[in-house]
Amino acid sequence: CSDLFGLESAISDLFQKINGSGTLNASVRFHDYRTRLKLEQELLIFRVVQELINNIIKHSNAGFIHFTQNANATHSYFRLHHDGKGIVQADFDRLSHNSTGLGLKNIASRIKVLEGRILFEIDPSETYFKVTLEIPKDAMY
Repeated sequence: CSDLFGLESAISDLFQKINGSGTLNASVRFHDYRTRLKLEQELLIFRVVQELINNIIKHSNAGFIHFTQNANATHSYFRLHHDGKGIVQADFDRLSHNSTGLGLKNIASRIKVLEGRILFEIDPSETYFKVTLEIPKDAMY
């Protein structure tokens, strides 16, 4: 299918630009992206990833951002790891209801449209943060 927007290439381009800017190290791995999501879903996911990355670059002082995509029979998973100052789920839940966190509000409403979930976690060693988008493959509009 030859649509103009492909999530994999769009995210790869975005990460290439970040790398090119020299501010931090950015890498991307798509592991299992043979089953493409619908175009509308891909656009929404891209906007969420873009917003998350902007926040990481702006607020976290991270040295690296790593993006991975995985899938199982029912869901696609998109995960960002970074080693900067991040937020955990309670922060997101609080901030996304807060009128000042406009970007986070946008993220929350896009995830709702996707019928997905977004999880903000810190790893047990507290060396990096991860954000996971969990999107059902058969989300209907």
